[in-house]
Amino acid sequence: MREIRIAALFVLVCFAAAGGELAKLSMDDASGVGLKIEADSTTKVEGKGSVKITTSWPTTVCLGEVTPLDAGNTKLVYRARVKSRLEGKAYLELWVRVSGRMYFSRGLDHAVEGNADWKELQTPFFLKPGQKADKAVLNLVINGTGSVWVDDLVLSTPSEAPQKPAPRTGKKGISFQGGDGSSMAKAVVIKGAQNSFTGVAAESRWIRQNHPDWRKMKQALLSEGGKHFDRIEYRTPGGETRTVYFDITDFFGKW
Repeated sequence: MREIRIAALFVLVCFAAAGGELAKLSMDDASGVGLKIEADSTTKVEGKGSVKITTSWPTTVCLGEVTPLDAGNTKLVYRARVKSRLEGKAYLELWVRVSGRMYFSRGLDHAVEGNADWKELQTPFFLKPGQKADKAVLNLVINGTGSVWVDDLVLSTPSEAPQKPAPRTGKKGISFQGGDGSSMAKAVVIKGAQNSFTGVAAESRWIRQNHPDWRKMKQALLSEGGKHFDRIEYRTPGGETRTVYFDITDFFGKW
């Protein structure tokens, strides 16, 4: 057994010592890179055109860098409109520099895949109290092959405009619990509303805080499993329809 191990080690050492090229890629033709980025004036959401990215393999493309950036103790939101003709999926990636170190956020839950029409993608980045960001890098991650169009990139913070204080119940007041409202299972749970009037006002407040550019379209009342929900449809600036579910069980029927 000792002789076999020694022989195997000798073979590995000899192979490593021999060295040599494993592959050589020619840069004479740019098509060998497998990535093409171009302007497309015929496919767009706004302005004069969009950026079309065509790739032969999974890749990450830097779409822009924001520096200097002066943001502290807040939430950064990276948004973009994306269209795809892919075998795979694509999503946004945001890198933020805080105190000299880079941190990232990926919008895995907001992605396009296959043949998708224009869709607003986003990913948030939360800065803790005392943290300050001085640089942001806006990326698009493509896990697949094909083409992706990107338009209307925005890096923003929640609106800081003064809002009318929400009605309070006792010392705790109105609170928002649950999920992001993207489904009934992830409904935004409203707690502490005195009645339906203050509860509905709280729904509007939550939208202003999280999606200030959305416009309310229509609403429906749903009941399931002993709970009550408001299902509200909103229109985004890009013309898309988004649905948010609010769990209103806590104040339902109170007048």
